[in-house]
Amino acid sequence: MPIQDSLLQLRNKLQLLLKQHILSQKIIASLKNENTGLKAQLAKKQEEIERLEAKISTINISGITQNPDSKKDLEKRINGYLKEIDKCLSLLNN
Repeated sequence: MPIQDSLLQLRNKLQLLLKQHILSQKIIASLKNENTGLKAQLAKKQEEIERLEAKISTINISGITQNPDSKKDLEKRINGYLKEIDKCLSLLNN
């Protein structure tokens, strides 16, 4: 096989590799954009979950206040929260 044929085959293979590389780069860019969009959607969903969990907690608290036994548990939780707040305030004041 003459050298010119070998060089021509090598050139064709290099061009094919270059086209594949360019296509791969486009796919990577597209996937990065999709990834960014999905991360943003995930963050929104997590915020919504946190908001709904807070809402559920509020609903549970309002339901607890109607039950005398649960009301005592709620008072204990609130007192615990108040103690934690007092600790934080004392640490801030020092």
